[in-house]
Amino acid sequence: MPNRRNPDGLSTPSVARREADRPDVSVVIACHNAAHTVSETLDSLLDQTFQNWEAVCVDDGSTDGTAKILQRFAACDSRFHVLRLAHAGQPAAKNAGLRQGHAPLAMILDADDVAYPDALETLLRVSTAAGHRAVVAPGYELLTASGRSLGVRRYPEAPEFTVDALLPGNRLSPMALVPTTLLGADPFDETLPRCIDWNVWLRLAHEGAACITIPRSLFGYRLHKASLSHNADRMIECVRRVLDRWTPHTRRPERLSDVPARLACRYGAIAMASGDEEAVWRYVAALPGAETVAADEAPALAAGICGSLQFVRGAMGETWRHHGDEWLYCVEPWLRESPWSNVADDILDALRAIPRDLHAELDLASLDALLRRRPECRRLVIYGLGRNGARLLDRLRRDCRRKNLELLTADDFADETAFAIHGLSREDPRRWSSWPKNTLAVVTPNDNRALCRTLACAGGRENRDFLILGPARPAACVTPREGCAVR
Repeated sequence: MPNRRNPDGLSTPSVARREADRPDVSVVIACHNAAHTVSETLDSLLDQTFQNWEAVCVDDGSTDGTAKILQRFAACDSRFHVLRLAHAGQPAAKNAGLRQGHAPLAMILDADDVAYPDALETLLRVSTAAGHRAVVAPGYELLTASGRSLGVRRYPEAPEFTVDALLPGNRLSPMALVPTTLLGADPFDETLPRCIDWNVWLRLAHEGAACITIPRSLFGYRLHKASLSHNADRMIECVRRVLDRWTPHTRRPERLSDVPARLACRYGAIAMASGDEEAVWRYVAALPGAETVAADEAPALAAGICGSLQFVRGAMGETWRHHGDEWLYCVEPWLRESPWSNVADDILDALRAIPRDLHAELDLASLDALLRRRPECRRLVIYGLGRNGARLLDRLRRDCRRKNLELLTADDFADETAFAIHGLSREDPRRWSSWPKNTLAVVTPNDNRALCRTLACAGGRENRDFLILGPARPAACVTPREGCAVR
């Protein structure tokens, strides 16, 4: 992101004019003593490819230079509005900001988040494809406390937007784009100092709202070092209140018996990594049923521990990929003294089984080799927009070594929303009567037989014109022959 800060450390953005009298998106930013990060957050809005937004910046009783920075942005660009409050906490500040918004769609940013340049454009495109009737939740990338990228991306998981699916933990990012008619008045519970986003998603799910998740990282999310164990104590109290509030609304409560243990383990790991190894006992006491764990629940607990350690250690620049052995060394004695000591070995085995490079499941060495053999190729069609295809696209778009490639998408069954997520030109290989010039294709679904037959019918040859990045299947391809039908 361009650095436009002046020697005083304050941003000096250029004046911009709204494209319309009414903005399409209201971005609400609650700020409390955020002078060291908020300029970067607001600069990231100015860098957006989509410009018809407004930013309601709520100064929640800051005592540092936050107010001065916000006023500087507002003086330079009329899209920034500043609202000053006595310190009342994030829920109240966010509610106040939403009340000041004028757009039909709202998004919440923290004062240390960073929006990547096409974030608003992508969110709005997907929301439009869905008729502005759904929550649109993007992925995000983790940043260190100093703002450096960790290269660790988290994609939202909401296979079902239901209370049952969301109660095991918040799977959505807080930077979601939401129609204001869905949010309603004052959606954030001001009696709940933490878990406020999770509580909103549970309410919307209970009310029957729809949700679309975007398997792309559109934001940077900064991790923090300070007071993590203290925050975990406050968080677990809020977790208990959210569970008490929404558990009566589950449809299959018997399937959620492991939720207390998952949450106690997750926040216990945060506290342990912050130096409070006894906290987990407090959390088990706070969440009835958390002490009972079966061996088959070990993978879920391991995933929670890994994510929690990343939350703490990432602020210092550590990742599971490079520091996993150190993390395991720290967590083993804690687990053996924890309430789940009877399944400690199962949890540790599950932790060791977690891939070290969680975000490079697809080996691109074969693609790079093919591109070297076919330097004339300038078009790359990603065939299949499932999890593999979406993550491959996200990775390719971030890799400057492949910037000369025109990326295109294809999928035999995806709807318009799936294509809107990626915002790339759409191809349909079933309509190719011959192989397009200067084109390569990458097949990503695990079950790839039908796609390979389609490409072979168009004259494509495996490992020359197209590549399979998912597991190859026997007899997946057919030899091109005369009369092969094009659908």
